[in-house]
Amino acid sequence: MPRYSGTKYHRQNNRYYKWREGGQGKEILDAEYTEDLEKDTNRYHDHYMERNGQWYVQSKYYDKHIFKETEIPNVEGMKAYEQGEYLDSLFKELQDLPDI
Repeated sequence: MPRYSGTKYHRQNNRYYKWREGGQGKEILDAEYTEDLEKDTNRYHDHYMERNGQWYVQSKYYDKHIFKETEIPNVEGMKAYEQGEYLDSLFKELQDLPDI
């Protein structure tokens, strides 16, 4: 899987994001603060993943998964996310935003 993009600020959402796309699908990291997106952070962030046309979300806080139900086999903390059209649109917008 390729590396994540640089940090992006989305003014309308007042949120910070990183994205990447590879053989497994699209991914978006979403957080309130830039430092929440840094590698090995213990802060809260959401991780959206698109697999076979379905988006999933995994929320983490201090290395603990918020959701315990499993939607994808063998992946703890995953839940199906029903806002796929919004996430597809957001993914396209993020590609055009400059890094901060």
